[in-house]
Amino acid sequence: MTFSPLTTRTIHTRNQGPRNAGARIDSIILHHAASANLEAILAMIGNATRQVSYNYIIGNAGQIVGIVPEQNRSWSVGNAAWDSRAITICHINERVGEPWPVSAAAHNASAELVADIHRRRGVPMNRTRIVGDRQIRATRCPGGLSMDDIVARAVRLVAGGSTPSPVQEEETDMPYPIFLDNRHLLVIGPGFISHLSTNTPIGGQATRNPPRGPADLTRDIITPAGAHNWIGLDAPNFLAQLDSFGIPREVVDVATGHVLDPSTGTRRAGGVWSWARVAAQNTTPAPNAATDTAQVS
Repeated sequence: MTFSPLTTRTIHTRNQGPRNAGARIDSIILHHAASANLEAILAMIGNATRQVSYNYIIGNAGQIVGIVPEQNRSWSVGNAAWDSRAITICHINERVGEPWPVSAAAHNASAELVADIHRRRGVPMNRTRIVGDRQIRATRCPGGLSMDDIVARAVRLVAGGSTPSPVQEEETDMPYPIFLDNRHLLVIGPGFISHLSTNTPIGGQATRNPPRGPADLTRDIITPAGAHNWIGLDAPNFLAQLDSFGIPREVVDVATGHVLDPSTGTRRAGGVWSWARVAAQNTTPAPNAATDTAQVS
């Protein structure tokens, strides 16, 4: 059975199966338990009283419990394709109820485990490959877990540098929206920025009137309808917001709202920039130039 060498104990569960044929482990899915009781969750999974499981569960004190060996598929998101390609990690909550906080010790242990999985299996350390349950299905999981913080810490661990100060309870990875106009939206988190736009098809012929795309949908999720009260790119404190999130000012073209690659001045493929991606690029072969400079809307 394959578990991380960081594992402090293991339990057995029947809630597991083989990974899909040909599936390659290329992702990590993060969850929270919606419980502050580690032993109760382990008993539930071990006794198979619910059809759910994870490869690992991390306790409040930072203990890492191995449940489903990495070569097997856990049952974490109700999607065999996703579970087959991922190592799944669940985090016990520090206390029950909103905002479902996760302890600093659990964040630290999670970053160490992510770094270890990267070293052993080559899973890229970015927020495209290290995802929360809510990025796969309709749920609020992983609660108050700061996924961006975990990725940033893991990157520093692999690079051999020091980790940031422990996260505070009130910190979350809820994105901070910066509104540009009716077509663009910037979503910002610690060390992370993403440009979203409407999804007008090539040629400008929209399938809906008005067209609906990531910017529209994200606005609906983050802010109640009609309450577009976040700051604009032309606001005096916009650059200060970038500073507060640790994002270099040259990453954003304030004239257009597009996210740039500071080293080339070209638009970032996918409209996303983060320190985690920068670190990953510095430790992997350079991407194809045509791909790296692909334009976004």
